[in-house]
Amino acid sequence: MKAIFHLLCISLLASCSSGIGYKEYFNFFNQFDEGSSMVFVDGDITYSLQFRPAEFLALNHIKSDSEINADKISKTISDYEQGLNFCLRISSVKNEDILDLNTKDKGEYYGRIAMLNVDFPRLIAGISKKDTMRCQIHHYERTYKVQPFVQVLFNIKSNKENLPENVVFYDDIFNEGKKIEFKNFKEYYSNLPKLNI
Repeated sequence: MKAIFHLLCISLLASCSSGIGYKEYFNFFNQFDEGSSMVFVDGDITYSLQFRPAEFLALNHIKSDSEINADKISKTISDYEQGLNFCLRISSVKNEDILDLNTKDKGEYYGRIAMLNVDFPRLIAGISKKDTMRCQIHHYERTYKVQPFVQVLFNIKSNKENLPENVVFYDDIFNEGKKIEFKNFKEYYSNLPKLNI
């Protein structure tokens, strides 16, 4: 009976600690698979916030390497462990070019691009009971009308031990300063798959 109990405990621990392979893990985040992001819809706009683990960023860095292995992944992970990394994707519900959505003229179109490049860090933050976690660095990815959405990669000043409870975006760019709140971040974070390396 004792042996069966130990065998059961070992198999349970093994199943809890196992994750998914690096290709499936990479594709889960890269392709914005269901469950990989938190989604908030307001009117004509969809906001998708995706946490980007250091493991995913490491894989993205070495994806063109012909021989990806656990050692290379482990060595690269440490480059991405400062702060928490995210991707915010903003798109039109109707799959139209989000930069053109409800604009009056080209000045407004280019104004949105300028705000994404310059003003974005002051518009987003992680929120916990104790702290407001500000954006440290961001990068707006231009798509030049190739895709109907925009993406902003950003990092907030926090760590895995001090996760935000919510992530808040005040959308002055597309939505007149509307507060877009991604609630229960910790629950979303705990349901993300783990990389098996």
